[in-house]
Amino acid sequence: MGEALYRKHRPKKLDDVVGQPHITTTLTNAIKNGRISHGYLFSGPRGVGKTSVARILAHQVNGFDYGDSSGSLDIIEIDAASNRRIDEIRDLRDKVHTAPVAGKYKVYIIDEVHMLTREAFNALLKTLEEPPAHVIFILATTEAHKLPETIISRTQRYTFKAVPQTDVIGHLKNLANQENITISDEALRLIAEHGEGSFRDSISMLDQLSALDHVQDNDVRQLLGLPPAETIDLIFDATTNGDVASLIHLLEEAYINGVSTNQIALALIDKIRSSNNIQNSKELVNLARQLLETNSSSDPVRYLELTLIGYIMTGDNITSAVAKGKQTVNQIKTEISSTSVRQQEEPNHTPISHNEEQTVSVPQKSQPKSSIQPSNESIWHDLLDTLKKKHNTLYGVARMAKPAMEDDILVLSVPYAFHQKRLKEEKNAAIIRKKLAEFSGRPVEFKVEVITKAPNIKNETTDLGKTSDTLEAVTKIFGGGEVLET
Repeated sequence: MGEALYRKHRPKKLDDVVGQPHITTTLTNAIKNGRISHGYLFSGPRGVGKTSVARILAHQVNGFDYGDSSGSLDIIEIDAASNRRIDEIRDLRDKVHTAPVAGKYKVYIIDEVHMLTREAFNALLKTLEEPPAHVIFILATTEAHKLPETIISRTQRYTFKAVPQTDVIGHLKNLANQENITISDEALRLIAEHGEGSFRDSISMLDQLSALDHVQDNDVRQLLGLPPAETIDLIFDATTNGDVASLIHLLEEAYINGVSTNQIALALIDKIRSSNNIQNSKELVNLARQLLETNSSSDPVRYLELTLIGYIMTGDNITSAVAKGKQTVNQIKTEISSTSVRQQEEPNHTPISHNEEQTVSVPQKSQPKSSIQPSNESIWHDLLDTLKKKHNTLYGVARMAKPAMEDDILVLSVPYAFHQKRLKEEKNAAIIRKKLAEFSGRPVEFKVEVITKAPNIKNETTDLGKTSDTLEAVTKIFGGGEVLET
């Protein structure tokens, strides 16, 4: 069985440790000057060399060769995660009085020491404070804040740092050369980036990829479940250009290829960070902030899609898309609005009904609607402002309605049956009636109608060859949707 690379290339002396010069220099001088402490505390992130330095220190204070196992009886490693009870610490406390076998010191390395129980810490405390002259304790932990202050105060504390990415890349390149692994610089950068400063994690990834003839960046992306860089570029371009259809298609393709929504979101955040326009676009900054919440959403897939489509509805990117001659959702909305106006201006037109249960059809010979009066229009805007503050979800639906008065009844015309259904829900309808009464000073009844598209609009195409039904298609994809603007 082959030996794992991170074990095979573990440093064997302090000079071999990479990325922690502030610690290795201090310990080297302490050993040289004979200033050995009875207790050390090594804290820091995982995989940065805490245990390796502890083992090297244990060998060097005894003058042992790291590769010689003859002195192993004087170096005792304890995993506190599986030996955390008071009984194990009592056993340790009883054995510390035994003299070392071959060296000057008996060294106890207690890894993940924060896992000890409170009783175990209390049992260790007295021994740690006044150990026999031949005993050295080296405590290692990734969560030093969980240790009692009484333990910390009785040790010399050394804080390990996450290894800089440049140091990780250089070390990985050296290992790759020693192991005859052919790997591109971009692949090394990706490994170091996703190793998050941990040598062990980065070397383990390199070990996993070593079976390939030539490791490229896409091999690393596939191993980590990351989307290809080209896919992220296309998703970002579709979002900033307002191309909803392409955006949905690209996201679905990424899901099929096994890419997680969180990885897409993180990759897009990195893309936004490197974007030249980020300093001048509050919308891009807000988008990045929203993308951070993708993984914590109860439905990450829909959250990611709606977040990106929500950005498409904002101003900056629509302006950019129009300048490039691309169709935007804003244009689609304009088409729908113009269709609704045309239908209201043609009193004898016959509306096209969607579904009898969901759509309220307008009678062909109904009394023409009068435009809502300025006072009533002001009331409706005041109502929307109130909903936006206290009932944000209802606001997202209500703001799609076009108000008009007909026989003292407020008629709300909405583009889709989804909006009609939501506004007619008992709870939402009660809120709207209450607010209308508060602002108008009298009870106001309302009804909700679906405005359908005129036949001649359906065949008009845009620059991208898409019909004006794109927004409706997006709504059907989500089983109902809300168009949000800022």
